[in-house]
Amino acid sequence: MKKTIIPALALIFLAAAVATATASDKIFFWTDENGVKHYTDTGRPGDGPEAADVEVEGKITSKNRPLRRRPAYDKMVRGVNAETANREAQERKEKLKKEQKEKEKAAALRKAEITAKKAVIQAQIAAIQARGLGPYYTKGMKDAQIKPLQEKLDELEKEEK
Repeated sequence: MKKTIIPALALIFLAAAVATATASDKIFFWTDENGVKHYTDTGRPGDGPEAADVEVEGKITSKNRPLRRRPAYDKMVRGVNAETANREAQERKEKLKKEQKEKEKAAALRKAEITAKKAVIQAQIAAIQARGLGPYYTKGMKDAQIKPLQEKLDELEKEEK
C-alpha cells in the first residue's frame, strides 16, 4: 500500500509543478536578423503596445493581442540606470581629481629634486671658484671643471621650466 502511495503522490506533485510553471506566464520567442533566438515575457522590442506575430509557446498570436506592460518595474529600472550613471560620473570625476593631485604631487617632487640638484652643483662651482690658482692649478683647469657643471645646471634650469 505504501509503495503505491509514494509514487502516486510524487506524480501528483510533479504534475502540479509542471502545470503551475506553464500556466504562470507566457513566453515569447523569436529569431532576429542575426539568427539569435530571443526569449522574453514582454514580446519584441519596438512592437509598441500591441504584439506583432510572435510565437507564444509555439503558437502564432494575433497582432491585436496587447502586451503585458510593467510600468512600475520599468520606472524602477530607469531609476536604477540613472543612479548607476550618476555614480559612474561621480567616480570618473573623483578619479580625474585623484590623477590631477598625483600629477601635481609628482611635479612638486620633481621641482624639489631639481632645486636640490641645482644647489649641489652651485656649491661645487662656488668651491672651484674659491680655489686659488697656482703652478699646478691654472685658470684653464678651473674653467674645464666648471664648464660641465655649468652645462648640467643649464639643463636643470631648462627642465624646471
